Amino acid sequence: MIYLKHGMKLSMPNKELIKKKFSKSLATYEKNAIVQIYMADLLLQELVHFLDCRVGQSPPRNDIKNKNSKSHVIARHHALHDVEAIQEKKYYFDKILEIGCGAGLLTKQILKDFNFSEFFVNDMSEDSLNYVKSFQIFTPHPASSHLLPQGAKGQLKLRCGDCENIKLPTDLDLVISNATFQWVEDFPSLLNKIHSSLKSQGILAFTTFGEQNFHQIKTITGKSLNYYNQKKIENMLSKSFKIIYSNSEIINVEFDSAYEILKHLKLCGVNALEQTKWTKKDLNDFEGKYNNFITSNGKLPLTYQPMYFIAQKL
Repeated sequence: MIYLKHGMKLSMPNKELIKKKFSKSLATYEKNAIVQIYMADLLLQELVHFLDCRVGQSPPRNDIKNKNSKSHVIARHHALHDVEAIQEKKYYFDKILEIGCGAGLLTKQILKDFNFSEFFVNDMSEDSLNYVKSFQIFTPHPASSHLLPQGAKGQLKLRCGDCENIKLPTDLDLVISNATFQWVEDFPSLLNKIHSSLKSQGILAFTTFGEQNFHQIKTITGKSLNYYNQKKIENMLSKSFKIIYSNSEIINVEFDSAYEILKHLKLCGVNALEQTKWTKKDLNDFEGKYNNFITSNGKLPLTYQPMYFIAQKL
């Protein structure tokens, strides 16, 4: 635990607790992780746009590297993002690695929208990998199998372990990750490791969260992950990558009560900062303090700050 002024504590991730919490939330994650679903959709759209630009199928944007944040409210239980259908185009990568597959939100999209020879799917939870394995959609789409190079089998390979500790596959064309890197203890070292695993001009595409993420929770409890800001991550990336896309935004998800917020965090598996059980008094205190954030429409906001990055190995 790192202590800062005013009693603020930046928590080092407890990897065993993270694994336990996310394993318990696998069955409920997709229904409740509305922001993470939105993030995966947006990341893939930006990646596809970049791929289309490379082959001249889409005009480049002037704001391909966009540093402007925006703020908006997302209503729960509603569609978050209108995703353009891209099934007609099948994008080929020889070797893909997904880090931190979790409940497979991004995994399913990659299986649907991309062709590959080898797709390595990583998570430190064996339960997550077994969950992903149950999708049973690991073969290329029949209509586009002719796009695979001769001999490509479209193999999906599961890799269990902490991405910071295990050996990563080499000669990768794409490393991709959604809402995982905020749990990493030594992010600069992981970036170096990923860089070494990518082939020349390989792509790193990922989402994570910024300093404003869950700021209400941080204000009330004094506990938070050690989030990086967008500029800091850009500086880390620019040492060995060309930044193709960088963006952040503020998303407020609204709830009727503080209890609903805690339930939401539990069902998404993101309540992994501490093992301590709360008493009834703790819950009442939390609810009383959270009411300070009530909006003009009588709702309680939970702030997410997703950040998106696409970079190419120099």
